[in-house]
Amino acid sequence: MSLTTEIIGFTFGFLGVALALYSIIKQKNLEKRLKEKEKLKLLSTKINDGLLKDIHRFYKITVPKDDEDTIYQLDSLGRDIISTSYEHKEDTVIVETSTDITLENNKEISIENKGLILVSFREGKCSYVSLYCSPIGSSNMNYDIDSMSMLYLLGILENLNELENEFGSIIQEFKPELFSNLRVCITDIFEEIIDSACANEKIVVNIRDFDKAEDIGLWIHNIYLGLDRLLPLIAELKELENDLDEFREKLILTSYT
Repeated sequence: MSLTTEIIGFTFGFLGVALALYSIIKQKNLEKRLKEKEKLKLLSTKINDGLLKDIHRFYKITVPKDDEDTIYQLDSLGRDIISTSYEHKEDTVIVETSTDITLENNKEISIENKGLILVSFREGKCSYVSLYCSPIGSSNMNYDIDSMSMLYLLGILENLNELENEFGSIIQEFKPELFSNLRVCITDIFEEIIDSACANEKIVVNIRDFDKAEDIGLWIHNIYLGLDRLLPLIAELKELENDLDEFREKLILTSYT
């Protein structure tokens, strides 16, 4: 009878320990799932507040009139070109462009060193790209063509790197090709702009081809940045943006299931 009692006691004790372990494991699994759901929500938030925002801002490169600072610079450039033309009694004015690339260590790279520029961009080491123009024979004023758009492009890459570093496992599980395609697309855009800047270190402007100063500035903006060649790449970026927004919504839905 005593042995039976001991066996029963041992059995109940074992069951108690097993139930306690089961409760602990269940609680830990629940906590793990909750953390995973919170991480999905956090990734969705960071995509919306960082990556998508910079992509949307970058689109201003196609409509510089929508940015007050850029259109002011372009209009001022056009006025300076017209003034230079009248001063020298010439219909044509040569505009020099200046593209400066600064690395994260404040080191500047020459525009001619395209290979190093692209490697630095891919590695996320470019901190600033400035795009300036100045009419030869003018007051030597430098006009910012669209450095802000380049800043947003660098911001897209920075956001991509940060998201992949922090949420790499989630991205690999849900949509690895999307982030890879985004990286390729923005690299192609950056390379196209650098190619165009290299090819247009001097731009010849005939003022008789334009009705107003603003039009001159807009034309130089498009030539300097190679906008015609950029448009198909920007259309591709917009498709990827739509896919990214769908991915963000999927993350939110998954976090509530």
